[in-house]
Amino acid sequence: MPVALNVSARQFADHDFCSKVRERLEGSGCPPSLLEVEVTEQVFLGDIKTASARLQVLRDSGISIALDDFGTGYSSLNHLKHLPLHAMKVDRLFVKDATSNPADAAVVNGVITMAQGLGLSVVGEGVESEDHADFLRQRGCQLAQGYHFGRPMPEAEIDALLKITD
Repeated sequence: MPVALNVSARQFADHDFCSKVRERLEGSGCPPSLLEVEVTEQVFLGDIKTASARLQVLRDSGISIALDDFGTGYSSLNHLKHLPLHAMKVDRLFVKDATSNPADAAVVNGVITMAQGLGLSVVGEGVESEDHADFLRQRGCQLAQGYHFGRPMPEAEIDALLKITD
């Protein structure tokens, strides 16, 4: 089962970030293909070349990269086509009212279409109902996360859940 790692801009700015991630991954025994590092647009505000190079190091290690909270920050669409991403996440702020607000629906549709055009997977965040899940599914969104699928739980409960599904 894949694991997503949310990374702050401050964590990402650490010059040893990539080596720390790879060392911890090796120590865990988790294959790199099961780790997805999620970064926000904020990591690109400083030096986009350095940020992109760091992401490429992770990607070359077999780690997936997702752009989290797309559309809520300072993204430049011009940069998007050059980043070594695997996935783009539609922020929950747009998903929340997409079934009732045409403006939010248009943003969600646009992000999904753009991500697919760039060859990226799309993840809908904040899915809290079957209506949200259906809305995203009908538009080609491959993955979704939110309380509709499960609430946060202690590690022991996650272990028990994973053993059931093995």
